[in-house]
Amino acid sequence: MSDSSVSSGRSLRSQGPIINPLLAASGRTQTQSSKPRKKAASWNEEETTALLEFLITESPKSGDGNFKRVTWMAAASLMATKFVVVKGGPKDADACERRFQLMKKQYEAVQDLKTEVSGFKYDDKGGAGVTLLQKDIWKRFVKVVHPNAKPFKTKGFAHFYQVEALMPDKSRG
Repeated sequence: MSDSSVSSGRSLRSQGPIINPLLAASGRTQTQSSKPRKKAASWNEEETTALLEFLITESPKSGDGNFKRVTWMAAASLMATKFVVVKGGPKDADACERRFQLMKKQYEAVQDLKTEVSGFKYDDKGGAGVTLLQKDIWKRFVKVVHPNAKPFKTKGFAHFYQVEALMPDKSRG
């Protein structure tokens, strides 16, 4: 042990930040990753509709609603040729798949809202129709039960029936 480590009761961390020499040589800091984070895709109604319509045409090729990578790549190609990216990142294969996964979660949330058990009177136009008296109940429902139901407080799920056509038939087991 050196005299300085014996005489000092402080840890090395208290001496300042520890610099990784490999990162310092590359000009990066420890908080910077090797790859810049991609910008998230931003979707509007028309783009979402186009994606879902494409997936409906491809659904016979899917296994129980699980599309293969080639389908997501074809969807990305369609989105790139049909739409100009105005906001957010590109709608690549991963973005298309993430969008569909979100749509499935929202579909499940709306399915639950449509049942009497939720306590809300959902309709396709007005959504859950949350009144001022139900505001606190809605907040708890969204926080605890279905975070994906949040957009449907006072408006319907425009893509419900398209997503329903893509959902696996649960009656088959």
